[in-house]
Amino acid sequence: PKPADLTAAVTGDATDGDLFGFLTRGGRQGLAAFQRDRETTSPMPPFRNLLSEEERWQVVSYVRSLQGR
Repeated sequence: PKPADLTAAVTGDATDGDLFGFLTRGGRQGLAAFQRDRETTSPMPPFRNLLSEEERWQVVSYVRSLQGR
């Protein structure tokens, strides 16, 4: 699948906590599936085992810098 545009309004409207959740659980689909106690079908992998909590927050900060925030 085509990667998300991290500078698009839909990403800009998400809270920092949302972005962290997306990274942790595998995108919007992954987070929604987790919240419903279901398996994810998201094309984005969950990064909770690949990046530390600190590293995921650093990614959130980087995304915000791309958005000029």
